[in-house]
Amino acid sequence: MLLENQVDMEKDHTPEELFVLHQTHLHLKQMEMELTKKMGAVILK
Repeated sequence: MLLENQVDMEKDHTPEELFVLHQTHLHLKQMEMELTKKMGAVILK
């Protein structure tokens, strides 16, 4: 999901759409960090 969102962010969007994509990216990264903390392991792509 992170990769898909990142690829989508590279395309042309309105400032509002970019804001939503950026917020989504931050949320996904936060979830990734929480999972890593709970598992006690690093998640590699």
